[in-house]
Amino acid sequence: MMSNEWRKSSHSGNSGNCVEVRWQKSSHSGPTGNCVEARASAPGRVAIRDSKDKAGLRLAVNDRAWDAFVRGIKRGEFVI
Repeated sequence: MMSNEWRKSSHSGNSGNCVEVRWQKSSHSGPTGNCVEARASAPGRVAIRDSKDKAGLRLAVNDRAWDAFVRGIKRGEFVI
């Protein structure tokens, strides 16, 4: 399931050639809303937020750390 919030990239400039990214929830998220959303932010960075507090604090990590985290979840390395 994807959020409908689109954002213009801060690296777009004024030429009109821009990239828009949106927040994405896991396809395994349930209806309770207890999940996180992620999106690409600056080059090589991933922004993460609480889906229940869209205006709240956000965490930014490098894409290698995010990839390692996702691989760990898929391998069952975390108890949730």
